[in-house]
Amino acid sequence: MKKETGRLTRAFVFAVIVHVVFLSFLIVSFEWTPKTPTAGAPAHVVKAVAVDEKKVQAEMRKLQQAKDRAKARKDEELKRVQQRLAQEKQRLKQVEEQRHAADAKRKADLQAEKDKEAKRLADLKQKQQDEANRQQKLKEQQAAAEKQRQEEEQQRQAEEKKRQEEAKRQAALKAQQEKERQQKAEEERQRKEAEQALQQQLAEEKAQRDQGVVDQYIGLIKQKVTRNWVRPAGWQTGQTCEVHIQLIPDGEVVNVQVANSCGSPLSDQSVETAVTRASPLPLPPDPTLFDRFRDIKFIFNPKE
Repeated sequence: MKKETGRLTRAFVFAVIVHVVFLSFLIVSFEWTPKTPTAGAPAHVVKAVAVDEKKVQAEMRKLQQAKDRAKARKDEELKRVQQRLAQEKQRLKQVEEQRHAADAKRKADLQAEKDKEAKRLADLKQKQQDEANRQQKLKEQQAAAEKQRQEEEQQRQAEEKKRQEEAKRQAALKAQQEKERQQKAEEERQRKEAEQALQQQLAEEKAQRDQGVVDQYIGLIKQKVTRNWVRPAGWQTGQTCEVHIQLIPDGEVVNVQVANSCGSPLSDQSVETAVTRASPLPLPPDPTLFDRFRDIKFIFNPKE
């Protein structure tokens, strides 16, 4: 009870301090409320302008009214804060009254305990005066206690049996849940394996299709280069060479080089010129395949 009283007192003091700080903060915020700004004089005055006195008075009235409204708002806010503070003081007063009531109840309880102890001693003296009756009552109480003990033992055994049955049921349920979990895990594993197999199959099929498209357009590039090629003097039937070409996404040739010579510088130059004339070279419509054509090599064989 003393600890409870100390906590209530500390709560009361803390609440009063908080409200005083809060009220001080509001008063300072009111004093720091920015005043209505006045119009500043222009930086550069070009010429004097006549001022209408009525307009000046009207403007001053507006400023005064704005100040009055601001003051009214401040007063109203202060009034509300004071009301909240009064309410909090009333609440703390009620807490203090409750504390006093609790102290009174504690004292009353202590007195009741004393009265109870006095009554117990009186009863004990009365029982000592009537030992025979007390012994009889004790035997009856022992018999009743034994009966109650037997009933409690039977109830305990019944509850233990029920608990064991419940434990078995929970174990069976847990085993069934574990079995279902393992079954679901196995089904999930099989599903993922099937998905992976399908994705691998689709990837292989796409790779085959892409390779087919690449081979098709390499052939089209060879054909276009061959159409733009002019046989140079000294070209021998069966001559071939490896051509290295670099392209940009629109098919334009940015670099061409004969990697393995066709047999003579003139022959090599004729092939490089044919590639340059054939630019832009045909590319597949799928832009994802361009990386396969950014840097390509093929065997130039005009017989093909």
